[in-house]
Amino acid sequence: PNAPNAPNAPNAPNAPNAPNAPNAFATVLPAASAGAEVRLPSGVVAAAPGGSDAPGAVTASSDRETRLREESRLVSEARAALLGGDATHALGLLEQIRARFPGGELAQEREALTIQALARSGRRAEASARAAAFLRAYPSSPLAARVQPFAD
Repeated sequence: PNAPNAPNAPNAPNAPNAPNAPNAFATVLPAASAGAEVRLPSGVVAAAPGGSDAPGAVTASSDRETRLREESRLVSEARAALLGGDATHALGLLEQIRARFPGGELAQEREALTIQALARSGRRAEASARAAAFLRAYPSSPLAARVQPFAD
């Protein structure tokens, strides 16, 4: 369980997603009996019991998941409005999402939908300018092919 790639050690410094980390992994020590001395091998870092399961970490993760779920729900609502032919309503929803989640996880999806909604509402010049900006900012985005026709 204390191996660097073990599922119970996602924040271990030797984990593949922890660049520039020291060559030791965090170890949670069992409770020592009163007066017992615990010696760690050189280079081993002891983590407080709870480690990544500490309440603050769980709360931050839960908050992020809750925000992502809400952002996703709103983007889906805007997409449904657009597919239903109500580009004006979709644009209003997308602007609310932009204000509420300015650096949101779904910013590229939101912008691609905004470009489509602008074009469908007759605002082709604005859609074209935003499509060109999107393609400059995210040239290898999976959404680039969907945005490209509006840039022309």
